[in-house]
Amino acid sequence: MASLAYSQMASLLEQATDHHQGNILSGLSGDVDVARFASDPVYKEDTILGLAMYTEEEKWTFTLALARRYNLPLPLVSATHLAALLTDPSISASEASSLLTCRRSEEHTS
Repeated sequence: MASLAYSQMASLLEQATDHHQGNILSGLSGDVDVARFASDPVYKEDTILGLAMYTEEEKWTFTLALARRYNLPLPLVSATHLAALLTDPSISASEASSLLTCRRSEEHTS
């Protein structure tokens, strides 16, 4: 009985965490269906990869945290972010190179 109660509480905590992170994500990147983020693994992965396409540091840091929490392959997340940095017309080549060096070290320390 106690293990069933623990299992149910763990499941509720997981759902609450998913919902909370979906709300944060919605605040960072706009239109996110929080209920769907909490319940649909494919939507969750697509949404996190979408967040990886932003070039701002706070969004990248949160993207890494989400990728780790939901076991997304970091090489896929990094490649998505790299493509965004290299194709953003507002970022020069030298700035992109500097950001890549900085973000790569964040990947290994965050």
